[in-house]
Amino acid sequence: MDRTTEARPRVLIQASRREVEELDTGRLVGILDSFAPDLMERSRNRVQLEVSGYLEDKRELFDGPEVRAFLAKLFDDRGSLLYWIDFDTKMLMLLGLMLYPPVRVEGQVTLQPFHLQAFLQRAFGKLNCFCERWQTSAEPSTHLVHQAIGMEGV
Repeated sequence: MDRTTEARPRVLIQASRREVEELDTGRLVGILDSFAPDLMERSRNRVQLEVSGYLEDKRELFDGPEVRAFLAKLFDDRGSLLYWIDFDTKMLMLLGLMLYPPVRVEGQVTLQPFHLQAFLQRAFGKLNCFCERWQTSAEPSTHLVHQAIGMEGV
């Protein structure tokens, strides 16, 4: 799958500040669940998650404990996120930053290598279970993860 030549529109799913503050992932889980099985391939790696209501908040999203808790709960509630998320929108790193402490180095935000490894192990475990359940290949998403972390061809 070459994401540079494939021009498919994104699927934007917004969480409201109220949903975040109440840790209510139900609506988002329902949307993701509605894609299976009929819209799975069409929606694969096209979902962009957006949290609304934080434009005037001076914190980065990953610095807000309520946002971190919400996305961690979504990750736990719907382990198929690697199947759905759009890698062109940096959702992979955002999810990692929500689940593990962000590290700031020279104006950049990243994860400690052992946290990145732990995140990827959790995420791939969930992806593989999801793909096994729906009898589909994890390979396209795996390839995009490898691209995103600079391990293409490994």
